[in-house]
Amino acid sequence: MPRIQQGSAVRGSQKWIQKLVNERPDLLNSLIRTQLGLPSNEEIHWLSPIAEDGYVMGDVGAADKAAIQLVKVQPYQLLVSDT
Repeated sequence: MPRIQQGSAVRGSQKWIQKLVNERPDLLNSLIRTQLGLPSNEEIHWLSPIAEDGYVMGDVGAADKAAIQLVKVQPYQLLVSDT
């Protein structure tokens, strides 16, 4: 899958995620740990969006860096019985 560089965002949530991940990951990680009920020593390592990597963002960039292969699956169908 191709990796698409996003560049530095100038406004909106993308800008603030980029800033937090690159400038204050400690703050973002602390908030995530609290919300998920994780121990304070649980390590979170950001793979994207990293400034030195051109802010590659999203499933494609992160999956490639983590060596995860994304596979398309058929949508789940719910079968309802009258019995």
